[in-house]
Amino acid sequence: KVLPFKVPVSEETSFRVQVDQVKHFYDKFHHHREVQITWIQKSYGSLLMGNTISTFAENDLLVIGANVPHSFRNDEVFYKKNKKLSAEAISILFDENAFGKSFFDLPEMKNIKSFIKNADKGYRIYGKTKEKIITQLKLIENKNGPERFLILMEILNQLSISKEVELLSSLSFL
Repeated sequence: KVLPFKVPVSEETSFRVQVDQVKHFYDKFHHHREVQITWIQKSYGSLLMGNTISTFAENDLLVIGANVPHSFRNDEVFYKKNKKLSAEAISILFDENAFGKSFFDLPEMKNIKSFIKNADKGYRIYGKTKEKIITQLKLIENKNGPERFLILMEILNQLSISKEVELLSSLSFL
């Protein structure tokens, strides 16, 4: 069963930057209306996304489309009393309409709109693109206002023009 999940939002921001430092990731099969960009800093396990089962590991960079059912299930060792293991990630979650209903319809946003539309198949990012985006994810958590927004736009631009992306499924989950 897929659980609906409500991503907590703040009055001060139009998108969420989430830093997880936990024993194991939230492992319920769920969906939310936000697009999710996640860098796995520490951890490994199984990624269930739509009708695809894959793996995730340290330093993976993944993009999950809006409303796509998914679960990050850590390997069993993370659920035992082992103080040395932890699951750590930085995620950006944003609603496609958070910046206005027609924001991504602007001609300048054509590539980004296409990337977001295809995110319902899921992406794994690699190579120099991954390195650039990880650098930006490290910066974004300590930024506010326009700087934070511009970093997100730069991340989306990099993702939309890169060839260093792997679709996780050939099927749309929606």
